[in-house]
Amino acid sequence: MRYCTKSRSDTFPTLALQNPALLHAMLAIASLHIAKLQNGHVTASLKHYAISLRRVARSVSLSSQRGHPATLAAALLLAFYECWSANYQNWRNHLLGARQLVMDIDFAEMTRSIKRKTAEERRQQKQIGYHFEKTRSEPYVNEIDENIVGILVGNKLRYDQYGRVMNDNIFEHGQSKEYSERDLEIYETQRDLFWWYCMQDTYQSILSGGPLL
Repeated sequence: MRYCTKSRSDTFPTLALQNPALLHAMLAIASLHIAKLQNGHVTASLKHYAISLRRVARSVSLSSQRGHPATLAAALLLAFYECWSANYQNWRNHLLGARQLVMDIDFAEMTRSIKRKTAEERRQQKQIGYHFEKTRSEPYVNEIDENIVGILVGNKLRYDQYGRVMNDNIFEHGQSKEYSERDLEIYETQRDLFWWYCMQDTYQSILSGGPLL
């Protein structure tokens, strides 16, 4: 599979330079951390938090910004901020907002499309006698071992059929949307954010004794 060549540690700081909501969420976390280390006031942290909160609310209300990875990243950072502040209710409220943003992302269709494209490229490479290269200039999504996941969940799993009725063959040969390299980079970023959301959701469920969001 292809891999994104850009360092993952660079992704969100770079996004923050162009997104005030994410930038102030990062500054809120950083200044809170400094305040706790130095036993100082959290005033600066709260100001950054308030600015980020307003910016996130504005982004969510705009269709052009709602689905941007920076919006979800900022929402999850604000949730993490409340976790550090030991405010469980606000933490949960932010996670509920992030949950809605996650649900708006069409992971199923993008995953199906990428896997079909990858399988087709592998078939073409095999036909002309070349081995499929694992590193290329354009990004590919890391491949998932469906057999291992199937064993863990106790059911045979195919990611190219995720979200569809099993044994429904009318979708097998359907046309999928073509995604650009930029689309694939955004997909990988959103995927990382999804797993961070899952981690926070798991923690809040364990700490509260309640169900997952």
